[in-house]
Formats: sequence, structure tokens, C-alpha cells
Amino acid sequence: MNERTETMLKIFTTQLMGTFNKIQEQEEMMIEDISRVFTQVLSAGGTLYFHGVDEMQAVSYEAVYGAQTLPATDFLIKGGKMAELIPQDGVVLATRFSEDQKAADLAKEAREKGAVVIGISATRKEEERLFVNEVDFHLDTKQVDALVPGEDGNRVGFPSAMAALYCYFALFLTTTEILQEHELDL
Repeated sequence: MNERTETMLKIFTTQLMGTFNKIQEQEEMMIEDISRVFTQVLSAGGTLYFHGVDEMQAVSYEAVYGAQTLPATDFLIKGGKMAELIPQDGVVLATRFSEDQKAADLAKEAREKGAVVIGISATRKEEERLFVNEVDFHLDTKQVDALVPGEDGNRVGFPSAMAALYCYFALFLTTTEILQEHELDL
């Protein structure tokens, strides 16, 4: 590995850890609130449905097929069709940025069917909150730009899915802890 690559990897790692720390510090209360919602959904016999836009599909696949998953998880959309939602269900939508109109439309549709909707995305500007305004709870990934300055002045290394996966694991761990605290074996 050459010196430039090694330096880029160190910068990337440092910046990514900074993103994770921001999420932990600034989103702690939201993580706990959403984890309580997850617990309520699961206790009521509902399903936690997941959907990710583009690279954020990683969150859905981790939630449904990961090595450790919460009980009663599934994909929101299968075969191009949205699941039949009931008021006991929860929907988790992940997208890169909060101005995503398609994600906002999907959130609105899920809410109209009675499900509680959790959004995971980065918010770049307050006025670009289309998605945030359509969800019941929003977890900000803080990942608004690439992390490593390139030689040409452009930044590279945009780990939006990694930030969203960190958010998912924070929710998974916190929800698991709440379930154990209340001795809920679902």
C-alpha cells in the first residue's frame, strides 16, 4: 500500500468514527425513543417492516437476514408490492438524504395505512426535510458529504450506508436491551 492510500484510509477511518460519535452523542434520545416504539410494535404482535432506497437496502437486508435480528421483521416491499400494513406495524425507511421525494411518498402511504414510520437519513438543510416531515420519528445519519479530500479538491468516500447501518445497530442493541429489561421474550 502506498503512502497516499494509507493516509486516505487513516483519514477515512478517523472521519467515519467522527460520524459514528456524532450519531451516538446527538441522536441518543431519538435512538431510545425509536427503540421503545420497536418494543411496542413487537409487544403488540406487529411486524417491523424495512425498506432502503438504493444503497440503503443494506439496512433492510441486515434487519431481515443479519446474523442477529429482532423478531418479526420483514421487507416492506416484495415483488414490487407494499406489505399489507396494520396499525400495530412499524415501518423503517432509510434513504441517503431527507429531501428524497420517493421516500417521503412511501412514508406518507405507510402512515396513511396506520403504521408508525421511522426514517433514517441525513439532513443537509432545514428546508430540505420532505422525508423528515412525513415520518413519525427521524434518525439523522449525519453523513452529508464524502469524507476524504482528493488531490483534485473533490472529496471521495461517501459511506452513507455505513452510517445508516450504525443507526440500525444502535436501534437493534437498544431494543434488545429494553426487551431483556422487561423480560419480553418475543
